[in-house]
Formats: sequence, C-alpha cells, structure tokens
Amino acid sequence: MDKIKLVVEEITDTSMQPCSGNLLVYLEIDSLSSQLQYGDLLYLDASVMPIQRQMNPNAFNFAQYLHYKNIHYQSFVRTGEWRKIDAHQGNFVTTQLYQLRSNLLHILETHISDETGFAVASAILLGYRAELTEEVVTAYSDTGAIHVLSVSGLHVGIVFWLIELLLSRLSSHSLAQRLLKLSLALTGIWLFALLTGASASVLRAATMFSFIIVGKHLNRNSNIYNNLAAAAFFSLLYNPFLLFEVGFQLSYLAVMGIAFFQKRLYSLWIPENFILNYAWQLTTVSLAAQIPVAPITLYYFHQFPLYFWLSSLIVIPASGLLLALGILLFFVAPLVPMFSSVVGKLLDLLIQFINGAIFWIQQLPGGLLKGVWINYYELILLDVLVAMVMFATVTQKVKHWLWCGTLFAAFLASQAVGKIIHHVNHEMVVYHVNKTSVIDFFDGRSVYSLVASDATPKQIKYSVEQHRWAKHANKLKTWQLHDTLTITQPHFWMQYPYFQFYEQRWVIVQDERWQNHTDSLRVDGVLILGNPYLEINTLAQTFQARIFVFDASNNFRATQTWMKACHELGLNCVDVRNTGAFVTQE
Repeated sequence: MDKIKLVVEEITDTSMQPCSGNLLVYLEIDSLSSQLQYGDLLYLDASVMPIQRQMNPNAFNFAQYLHYKNIHYQSFVRTGEWRKIDAHQGNFVTTQLYQLRSNLLHILETHISDETGFAVASAILLGYRAELTEEVVTAYSDTGAIHVLSVSGLHVGIVFWLIELLLSRLSSHSLAQRLLKLSLALTGIWLFALLTGASASVLRAATMFSFIIVGKHLNRNSNIYNNLAAAAFFSLLYNPFLLFEVGFQLSYLAVMGIAFFQKRLYSLWIPENFILNYAWQLTTVSLAAQIPVAPITLYYFHQFPLYFWLSSLIVIPASGLLLALGILLFFVAPLVPMFSSVVGKLLDLLIQFINGAIFWIQQLPGGLLKGVWINYYELILLDVLVAMVMFATVTQKVKHWLWCGTLFAAFLASQAVGKIIHHVNHEMVVYHVNKTSVIDFFDGRSVYSLVASDATPKQIKYSVEQHRWAKHANKLKTWQLHDTLTITQPHFWMQYPYFQFYEQRWVIVQDERWQNHTDSLRVDGVLILGNPYLEINTLAQTFQARIFVFDASNNFRATQTWMKACHELGLNCVDVRNTGAFVTQE
C-alpha cells in the first residue's frame, strides 16, 4: 500500500463537520492512487484509528516518531473507498515548488541511465528519496555516508558559493544595490532549501548561511557558535518538535564538532604534500563531526560505521562535484540540449563511481560495529563525557582529563553490569509480528528462536532484532517451526508441539492435531498460532493451562471470538495483537 500524509478539513458520521489535523493514510496501490499529487482533495469512506503504539519490547517506536510530526491517527483505505473530488487545493508556492521539482526529476531521469544512479542523484540534488531502495540506503548507512543522501550543509554551502560567484560582478556601491544582492542571495538559499524538502539539516544550514550573508553585507564577521545557536532558535521557533528529530540532533552536533575539533585535529599533523594535506583535512572534518555524534548514533541506530573516514574521502568531494554538475545540468537542459547531454553523461559516470565506491567499502571486512546497545542514562553519560573532553581540551588541566577518564570508566562499568544482569536472565518472548510468528527464548546471552516459515528478514529486523541487542545476546540459534521439529539444548527442549524452557512447559496449537488427545494434560501455557480450528471449551478441557496466548498470526475476528469464550470460562488469556508482545521470565 502507498503511504501518504493528508491534512483533514472535514469529518462526517451523519453530516460534515469542520476539523483540522494530519492523518496518515495507507492507500491500496492502483492506477488512480499512483496519479495523486500534492493539492488533490480526497473523500475517504474509511475508519480513522489511533496510531498503534509500540508493540514489541525495545522496538522502534513508530507512534512516538509520528507524534513529533504531529500525526496521531491513521486509516487504511482500499480501492473504491476513496475518490478525488478536486485538485490544486494546496498552497500555491508549495505547488509550484513541487512542479519545479517534478520537472527537474524528469531532467535527471532523461540523462541518467541507471535506476540506482537516478535514485541517488535525486536524493543528493533534490532531497527526493522515494526511489531509494533499502539496499542502497543500507550500503550508505553501513559506510557512514548516509548524510550524503540527505541534502545538508554541504549542499547549501556549495549553493551559497555559486550564488556569491554569480553576484560578485554586481555593483555594491549604493544601498539599493546592496539590498538587491542581499535579497537575491537569501532568495537563492531558501529556494533551494524549500525545493529540497526543508529538512532539519537544510533549515539549519540555510539559517546559518543567511546570518553569514547578512553579516557580510553589514560588514560584520560572524561567529560560528552564535550562528549555530541562532539557527537552532529560529528553527525551533518555526517547529518545536524538530528538537526531537534525530536528523536535527545529528546536524547540530556534527557542525558543533567540526567547529570545535577540526582545527585542533588538523594541527596535529600538517602534511606538505598537497594531496595528503587535502585528504587529511577531509579526514579531520569526518573525525571532528563523529566525536559528538557517536553517542546518539549508538543510542538510536545501535551501530557505528568504522570506515566513515574512508567513505568521506570519496563522497564529500565527489558529491560536491555532483551537485555542481547537477545544477549546471538543470540550467542548460532547457537551453542547450547538446551540451546538456555531455553534462548528463559526466553526471551519470560520477554517480556510478560514487555508488561503486560505497558498495566496495561496504564489502570490506570489519567495517561495521553492529548490535551495540546503550540505554538512556549511558547516552547522557557519554554526552557529558564529550562535553568534558571539550572543556579539558580548552583548559588543558590534568584534573579535567582525569574526569574524562572517570566518566569513560563509569560508562564501561555500566555496560559490564548490564551484561552480567542479562547473563543470568531467562525469558520467553512471543513477539507481535503481523500475520506470522516469532518466539525467542533468552538463556543468558544465548537466544533460541522459533520462526514461522512465512516470517521475512525485514519483519524480524524491525520487530525482534533490537530486543536481542538490548539483552546483549551474542549467540543465536534459529529453527523454523514445523510438525516434526525436535530440539535439545541446555534448558530448552522441544518435541513438537511440546516444549519446555527451564521449568515452564508449553504446548503449541497450530493445527487440529490437539483434538487427538483423549486425556487432560497439565501445562503452564498454550500458545495458539496460525488460525487453527478451535473450540475453546474443548481446548481448555484438553489442556489445563495457567494461560492461553494468541499471537498476531491469528485472524483478528477469530481471536476476538476466542478471547470472548476464554473470558466467559474464566480462563487467563492474552491477545498479543492488542496487548503487544507476551513476555514471561523464569
């Protein structure tokens, strides 16, 4: 299904009532939905429901993510449940910007032969990420180059340089001329920012360069930290929820790190060779940016790309050249088609080089530190450590460096304690995974996993993987559920459909085979998977269980019926689809 954000104007039960707010809508993909554009007015005949809360322990909290974007409700709409009733109802300026971006995307599509190349060029030049595949995003993320796919300060800086170059020949003698140059420069910066989606990094960069431009025209030198603070203030004034966006946090911390650490790192070694000197400058920029960014990278993404310095040596200069060629292509394509084909070919070759380099770096051994889990308090500890390192760098006092060592030791101690706690932890988790089943058994830092045959790696990644990291699990054994499955492990035994984990004895009901039991069997729990035929009364007589658990692989209506029957019989029961993952500890 296609996912779109709608601004609601009216809602009805029996009559239309005015209302306002954002709605996340999942539209069934068809020929009509693929033609929708910004500004189209739709009538939906569908139910509206709250965004589903986080249903698995330590999983990504999608509801909170949307909350900070001021989206609290969603709707699933099939073909025939909606119709387009009007067009061109959006903001005029935004409509024109979308139209301009559409025209520029067409130019790129015409001149770039490869789908992956077009997707990357669209992201770098226009902030259009819809064509990016998961494979490409993963490659750039694993190599520490993901920031290149988001229009950022690098891009705004190049646009600023081009604008200054174009305006340098204009006279600045009179006040009117200076105001004209100022207006043109600011317009160019903000037109680019709006055209590329006005992300947190772009807003920050555009605001910062705006202060630089104004200061320059007032003949005043600007301070980077003042610019950074002012950019943050006005960005948050525009949208306070930006404070909770990861991109906003990464953007400001990276710039702060570059401003503070880059010159200090560069001064440690100044090569005389021009190429070495340039490479060392790029490396110090990357290192400086990563120092304050590393804690929140580990906290949010639980991984750290160790070859970020190598990818930066390639993608930073290459993406700068790509942006210059792209802007040139946009200008010459409508005017000089023959010349535009040459520029387009150069752009195509450059993108192929960038993508080839990124995928090559991704294949290098030991390039990604993955599965790192730090909690909120450890994040604060690392942030304080970074601040103390900055303070100690300025004061150069031994006692302040000792404080840095103490903070780092406290972080290592916290990590060690967490691993010790989880080493003695024994836990069974029935995850909420839509229309399939995944059950994990944590035995210290080992995890035994039962997975349904239709569970996809993507489902496991988003619903299960982060909880395993949070438990510091470093040994994983996985079995696919089938009717002859036999497992013998320390503290975990299974002879399908029965299994025992430490002292807990369970039975899986996945088909009609349970009806063959003539005698009543006492178990700790019954796990119902995959929509079997059930009569709760008969099931309860067959298995005398303390709890009956229905996971999210079962049909919604069938589960409701079973839950109702359980309540009428006074049975303890859990519907994972409604309550979230079922967790029991031994």
